[in-house]
Amino acid sequence: MNWFTQAFPQPPSLRAAALVASCAAVLAATPFGPAQAATETRSVANFDEVVFAVAGDVSIEQGPRESLTLEAEPAVLRKITTEVHDRRLLIGLAPGRVETREPIRMKLGVQTLRAFESRTAGAISIGPLRSDTLALVLAGGGSIRLERLDNARSLDVRITGAGDVAVGGGKVTVQQLAIAGIGTYSAPRLASERADVSIDGNGEVQLAASNALAVRIGGVGNVRYHGDPAVTRSIRGIGSIEKE
Repeated sequence: MNWFTQAFPQPPSLRAAALVASCAAVLAATPFGPAQAATETRSVANFDEVVFAVAGDVSIEQGPRESLTLEAEPAVLRKITTEVHDRRLLIGLAPGRVETREPIRMKLGVQTLRAFESRTAGAISIGPLRSDTLALVLAGGGSIRLERLDNARSLDVRITGAGDVAVGGGKVTVQQLAIAGIGTYSAPRLASERADVSIDGNGEVQLAASNALAVRIGGVGNVRYHGDPAVTRSIRGIGSIEKE
């Protein structure tokens, strides 16, 4: 079992819910009629992992309380589902076609965040985090922006869709990155001792490592790094590894 399946194991009930969210629900933009967004607060608790399966923008802040505020048109709000199972919060859509004139916006408060997965298109903004371990998965499109990650043992990032992941700063012992889709990873100010990079799709990577850097390029990619790590490389596709 690899780090990804450890971070996001999916029991049958959750796999079914995810399948419903991704296949049965259709979110469509419509230019007709007046737009009138409403705000709704949902009760959520006892989670440290999040799976996001709704196209929209999400703002996540770490604090003393867990909370979720939704902003969308009333008909859309009624279709948004929230469920906590095995400390995993799944935000999805009920089956059926949903038409919207306004973007869906969410504000999520977390006490601890160990894993976040985005399965649809959207802009994900995460404020400063303190977490021992963190996994970020971009399986749809859009972007994930983490302001900083402080004093973590590991950061695992996986891009299987198309999009960008950026970390503004902080400190982590080990960072692992896998790009199987099309994307960029930018974390030049995130200090790390060791970094492991695997590119099987098309990727651009910028990061920092002080002790060791391992890069495997099976697709197309370029890796630029800061620091003076011992570098091991395997390039079977097309790419470059350069010190900045």
